[in-house]
Amino acid sequence: MNRLALGLAAAFSLALGCEAEPYCLNCTPIDGSVAGAYDVTAVEVVVARPDSCVASEEVCDGVDNDCDGRIDEDFDLATDPRHCGRCGQRCELPFAIPTCEASLCQIRQCDIGHLDLDRNPTNGCEYECTRTADSELCDGVDNNCNGLIDEGFDLQTNATHCGRCNNACRFDGAEAACVAGACVRGNCAPGAIDLDRNPANGCEYRCTPSGPEVCDGRDNDCDGVVDNGVDLNTDIANCGACGRVCPAMNASASCVMGQCRVGTCQPGYVDLNMDPADGCEWQCGGVSGARGPEVCDGRDNDCNGLIDDGAVAGVGDACGPGVCRTGRQACESGVLRCVGAPTATLELCNGRDDDCDGMVDEAPTGGSLPGTGPTAFCGNDVGACVYGRFTCVAGAIQCVGGTGPGVEVCDGVDNDCDGSVDEGVSPPTGFRCNRRGAEGAGACVGAVPLCAGARGWTCSYGPNYRDLDDEALCDGVDNNCDGRVDEGCLTNLSPTDVRLDGGSANTIQPMISGGGNNLGVVYLDRRNGQSDIYFTRSTNGGQSWLTERRLDTDTAGRASSVQPWLSWLDGGQRLVAAWGDFRINNQSYRQIYTTNSADFGANWLTSDLRVNVGQADDSFNVQVHQTSNTVVAVWETFFNNRGRHINAATSTDGGGSWRAIARLDTGVSTSVASTPDVAVVGSRVFVVWRDNRSGRPDIYFRSSADGGLTWSSSDRRLDTDTAGAHTSEEPSVAADAMGNVFVAWQDVRDDRAYDIYFQRSSDNGATWLSADVRVDTDAFPRDSLHPNAMAVGNGDVAVVWQDLRWGLANPYGNRTVSGGSTFQRADAQIIGGLPGRSSVVNIASANSGRAVFVAWADNRNGSLDIYGNYSLDGGATYQPVDVRFDTATGSVDAHYPAVAVTSVGGRPVLHAVWVDRRSNGILGDIYYRALR
Repeated sequence: MNRLALGLAAAFSLALGCEAEPYCLNCTPIDGSVAGAYDVTAVEVVVARPDSCVASEEVCDGVDNDCDGRIDEDFDLATDPRHCGRCGQRCELPFAIPTCEASLCQIRQCDIGHLDLDRNPTNGCEYECTRTADSELCDGVDNNCNGLIDEGFDLQTNATHCGRCNNACRFDGAEAACVAGACVRGNCAPGAIDLDRNPANGCEYRCTPSGPEVCDGRDNDCDGVVDNGVDLNTDIANCGACGRVCPAMNASASCVMGQCRVGTCQPGYVDLNMDPADGCEWQCGGVSGARGPEVCDGRDNDCNGLIDDGAVAGVGDACGPGVCRTGRQACESGVLRCVGAPTATLELCNGRDDDCDGMVDEAPTGGSLPGTGPTAFCGNDVGACVYGRFTCVAGAIQCVGGTGPGVEVCDGVDNDCDGSVDEGVSPPTGFRCNRRGAEGAGACVGAVPLCAGARGWTCSYGPNYRDLDDEALCDGVDNNCDGRVDEGCLTNLSPTDVRLDGGSANTIQPMISGGGNNLGVVYLDRRNGQSDIYFTRSTNGGQSWLTERRLDTDTAGRASSVQPWLSWLDGGQRLVAAWGDFRINNQSYRQIYTTNSADFGANWLTSDLRVNVGQADDSFNVQVHQTSNTVVAVWETFFNNRGRHINAATSTDGGGSWRAIARLDTGVSTSVASTPDVAVVGSRVFVVWRDNRSGRPDIYFRSSADGGLTWSSSDRRLDTDTAGAHTSEEPSVAADAMGNVFVAWQDVRDDRAYDIYFQRSSDNGATWLSADVRVDTDAFPRDSLHPNAMAVGNGDVAVVWQDLRWGLANPYGNRTVSGGSTFQRADAQIIGGLPGRSSVVNIASANSGRAVFVAWADNRNGSLDIYGNYSLDGGATYQPVDVRFDTATGSVDAHYPAVAVTSVGGRPVLHAVWVDRRSNGILGDIYYRALR
């Protein structure tokens, strides 16, 4: 963030030798278009001297106040920065802490991120730059802060930076070179072939010749065709697949439509079981193999699959008297025998009492009848078929308990047990490719029914199809095939933007909050001299705005009030506002103040309240949130030992009074814990921050289950690399009512560029993923910065950030899939059209359920304008065309947007406010516009 030093904060030295951090009231945009717009100017105090000398304390005013004959004797105009060279001449230099030397204002120390490049103290530390490397990198940034960008890189011949920084020349499977700023393909690598003769995609075909083509699933001769010359539909040596040889037992082999079939059986054999695997397996007929009537000879003479069955001459005739009954002639093992008459024999499955024990077809104790039993398998087990067992039923051995072939259906199963799955199936009667019944509409045109195995029947669709009740992609196409186009999309942009502030001085730092039709905006306003906090509200969803009012209740303009925050829970009756305030400690330190309203913002406390009572150090970066039973404020404090720590305080009466301060981080007193972010669900409070207790900053977390009255026993580190090994910073936290807590941050894990990392807890922060997850999917080391996490329902989270993968910063996002910690395989581009054609800053985002809104400042038109885009499916898809919100013309900047998403009648409404400098190109005003 670009900052101008606050004169009052920078002018005074503290008793313990520590100064408050300089604070920006009127910030210069990143492109420098408002350079020289300072917030604090020198103030001359002129005191008139009475005619007669009345002794008083000496002040620097050119008058002998104490009547001792000397004028201004207590003031050194050569060294006093408050009276440098003359009384009342204060040293105030942009972006610098000043000093007075030899009656001239000099630079004692530059602000972080600024340098005095031109060695001219009168314009302060004019060069904005943060040193990121000892030597220059090719990234469009002055890394070594010498005033030059990307010096030393030849974009005409450098294959790593060809034509532009980080444009690495790469060709698939080939050498690459940079010639005259363009990538040129060289020789193919071994095993790579330029099959399509197109140098643009390199040597795209991976193949190493191994000889003439053979059927092995490989392109042996590397001509781009696999197994050419082999017909898998008819080749009996490669039937349906390479190497699948059709068997030909007692028959000629055959391959039909890639399936082995039995050809012509040899004389004396038939294919009884219709299984090509064993050919013509059944030997039958007479000795010569000729068919004829069945005779008792141990052969299947009539080739019906049964031996010696049916009407065989002599079978059943009575035969000589037996021991237990008269026998009957039976054909056994090809010989007529008198059965059941001569003596008791082994019991068989024949409906007779063979062993003369008075029972028929009974199995022996512990055994089975011949031809039956647990090992007497029958049938087959191909596909859905299951083996049966031969069992004695009604005097005959039958196959029982198996599953035979059925009709093939689309279910991923070989129902007809032929070795093939789902072959020859047709969709059921009445099957539709679109449950809305509009196959011929929108993205469903040309949809084709498709058997998806175990998933049953589905369809193949075009790339824009979305199976949603309302559209998610607003592109003029009926993507969900319901006969409507872009239903649910947001098309009603307010007719024009509206100015909210009523002053004529600089107005910055807007924040918007609310719910339904209730909206509130707070901002910093300089109309009274120093900065005060102002508030305005709308009760009709932003269509009109009520008169603004000042919230801080000290003397108007006496001291600066900065960095406002507004909590308006779901647009209900109670509002709580907070800010940093310089009113005490000689206006050197910020303290935390709040006020509240119990009637939708119509009336506020007559006297605002200080939250951090007892702290005498610089406190800032405050957030205030309402829980189901409390109001909780979280901020950071800068102590005189250079340590920073995260503090919290809780109110149980809606912000009317505040309990004792609780420190949340547990590092040593000199460690730096800073930039807190807060999420609240019900009575649960979740806080994250960056913390350097182990060296480089890590991400830490702490929570409360009772609205901040008590806190978890200790804080917890969330990044899972070695503690302090890499810089992890700018954390963002979100949570939902399902117990999920989501945290995203930027991390220099590879010491080359920032990436976005993520952690997730599914039990309100008790346990976390064993390893953090990288979110952005850019394969190259280019910065991804400033993430914001949003809980979008169904256990999912959407993350939005600023991404430099195209050289210029653009907004990108991603979201989890199916309520887990896995993100989409490709990041979502948020800017409309082709990325990388303009630079984006000040990205802001918010959501209501699965409606996600992103706004930013964009220089595509020369100066900065406010653009926005939205997703209706939780951050998975953004619209192909983004929307411009500001309507200013000419070279004036609109920047620093803040956003909110509300729901009215079940539909999302997107609200944006921003700082707009259209009045004179320098002073800021607050503007608003909505998209419905």
